[in-house]
Amino acid sequence: MVENYTNAFLVSLGVWVFIALFSIWAIFGLIGAFLVSAFANRVMTVELARRDDPVDPRHPPRHHRR
Repeated sequence: MVENYTNAFLVSLGVWVFIALFSIWAIFGLIGAFLVSAFANRVMTVELARRDDPVDPRHPPRHHRR
C-alpha cells in the first residue's frame, strides 16, 4: 500500500506560494520606493539649484520678521 502525501504536498505548496507572492510583493515594493526616492531627490536637487542662496546644513536659514 502507498502512503497518502496529499495533505503534506498541499501544505508545502501553500508555503511555497506564500513565499513566491511575498517575494514578488517585496520586489515591487522596493522598486516603488526607489522610484519615489529618486523622484524626490531630483525635485529637491532642481529646487536647490534654482535658489540664489544655497542651504548650508551647518547654518540653517533664519526667518526674518517684518
